[in-house]
Amino acid sequence: MFDPAVFAARRDAYMQAIGPGAVAVVRSLPERLRNGDSFHPFRQISDLVYLTWFVEPETTLVLRPGHESERVVMFVRPRDPEMETWEGRRAGIEGAKAMYGADVAYPASELPAKIGELIIHSMNAAAQVEMVDRETGEYRVVLQGTLDLEDPNAGS
Repeated sequence: MFDPAVFAARRDAYMQAIGPGAVAVVRSLPERLRNGDSFHPFRQISDLVYLTWFVEPETTLVLRPGHESERVVMFVRPRDPEMETWEGRRAGIEGAKAMYGADVAYPASELPAKIGELIIHSMNAAAQVEMVDRETGEYRVVLQGTLDLEDPNAGS
């Protein structure tokens, strides 16, 4: 049985472990085309399942433990009745918030535009998001400037 409290506790423990100055980005693997218009069966990446139980493709989870609001951000495929006829029901933006614990959720297509802003506020540096491979959906975050990190040897 799906119990959202279990996954909320896992996210809280993980965010406590990485600390308030960190950001975690967990992204699902892309669907793989088998032939023509059919795909291989999709299997969600284990880290996303462990932290959310969200099993849909094109999902990105951003955990921001040092923030007062929007600590759990999800990028998901929006509801689409026509596609759901063929692929099955989607949770969509509202479902990601109501059922899977996201403080805020956005369409997966908005990831490149928003990920830099979500990361930057935690890292105190400028970032640019670049698409590396459109087929696999791989992105690269390029940091510009310096990070304001404490020196672990300071004061020794």
